[in-house]
Amino acid sequence: MIAPAATVTGDSDEPGFLQGYGVIDADQVRELADAPGTVCRDVRNPDTDPTAATVTRDGTSVLLRHSWSAAMDRWVRVRGLTCSFPFCNQPAWNADLDHSIPFNHQHPLSGGWTAGFNLDPKCRTHHRIKTFLSGEDGWTTTQLTGGTIEWTSPTGRTYRSTPDGAELFDDLAEACRPKPWTRPRDPQVEKATRIAAARAGLAAKQAANQQTRWINQGRAQEIKQRVRRNDVRFKRLVLSGRRRTASWCPWINDPWEGESITADWRPPPPPPPHDDSDEPPF
Repeated sequence: MIAPAATVTGDSDEPGFLQGYGVIDADQVRELADAPGTVCRDVRNPDTDPTAATVTRDGTSVLLRHSWSAAMDRWVRVRGLTCSFPFCNQPAWNADLDHSIPFNHQHPLSGGWTAGFNLDPKCRTHHRIKTFLSGEDGWTTTQLTGGTIEWTSPTGRTYRSTPDGAELFDDLAEACRPKPWTRPRDPQVEKATRIAAARAGLAAKQAANQQTRWINQGRAQEIKQRVRRNDVRFKRLVLSGRRRTASWCPWINDPWEGESITADWRPPPPPPPHDDSDEPPF
């Protein structure tokens, strides 16, 4: 039996639905609810219920596994009440739950998630039609907003089947309305993304550190050379007292160089790599 909670508590006289019988009035709902051994369960949309589980024990999103929870099973069957094929009255409790977009076992994150907006009840006959007679020249299904299923026949005609539960109960219709939701998490994909981002960051830091190290080494070498040249100039002045006229080591006649370097000084760029691709002449 399906009925609004307000009807069960006596706060409303909205009718209920009894499997195998049909619509029943509020008094019958309360009579059945008060019968010994009756168990009442709250039916909610797991896609939007904040208390519903979102990940499995291993941290994988529930949307990325092929099987569904008992709460999802109840929700989809209560929402539909019957097979989603047009004019098929087979009860949803005797039907199969089917992924409107087939579940991708190899890459679950790419689509076909196990969610209320991608599951609908189909009797075994129409489930087999959708599974084995699908494709470009067969039957195809598309789940629209609120659980409505659009069937397209091999001739191109379309038929829409709205969920009976959402039409019968206002609370279910409200719960079927689309709500904001987040994309399912895949721990392995997130881990790979974090590793790739960390490696990219390390590569950028390595390049920056290499540039800084090249500049610091060039500055240290330049200061060392200036100190050496100034020392040679000083010894030349003390020992000889005149300018050098030899063709080699002409910098000895230049003025003394400062032994401190400004912050914007950069070493000369390295020479281009030598191309040794030519064959030797012998």
